[in-house]
Amino acid sequence: MKLNKPWWEHLAPKSMIGRRREVEQLLEDFMRASDYGLEWARVAANPHGVFRLKPGQVIPVVRMIFMGDRSGFISPFLKIMDGHRTVDRKPEYSLGESTRVP
Repeated sequence: MKLNKPWWEHLAPKSMIGRRREVEQLLEDFMRASDYGLEWARVAANPHGVFRLKPGQVIPVVRMIFMGDRSGFISPFLKIMDGHRTVDRKPEYSLGESTRVP
């Protein structure tokens, strides 16, 4: 996965700008490691992509941890639990309005 260099340089914290290739490699490794990683990449690449989750399923948020000059890593995923806030596309909700997991 290649990150857009101007986008990265504009949005990343200054301490991370020089680590773009490391982040790209972490994402590549993540996508190759499991079917879930491939599905995550497919949905993330689609501007209208949506994950539909039920309690107990993994939340599709990739958290990368960097400490000093050490290599970064992707932290373990959290599972969605009753009471987590979610976004719903049902017509009775405006896009982006939060709702509770049933």
